[in-house]
Amino acid sequence: MAPVNGSIHNKLSNGHPYKMLTVLDEYTREALAVTVARKITCEDVLESLYSLLLKRGKPEHIRSGKGPEISAAPFRDWLERVGIQPIRIYPGSP
Repeated sequence: MAPVNGSIHNKLSNGHPYKMLTVLDEYTREALAVTVARKITCEDVLESLYSLLLKRGKPEHIRSGKGPEISAAPFRDWLERVGIQPIRIYPGSP
């Protein structure tokens, strides 16, 4: 399993913003987790990934964007502690 992790920003019909954190299996394109909230924090990302690790085991790497919830120090520290290599998606990349 090599999840793809990213957040999507959008607005409701009343103008209120929301974010979606999506975790996909890079190879099968299966949606492993989708979290929708008005605000998604680093702790929300870690909670989502931790439960996936318990269910599916540890991936070798996680490919992600560079949102503040993903580039936060606690997230980077957690990846290092559990032995997962981060791979960044750069702006303009598919």
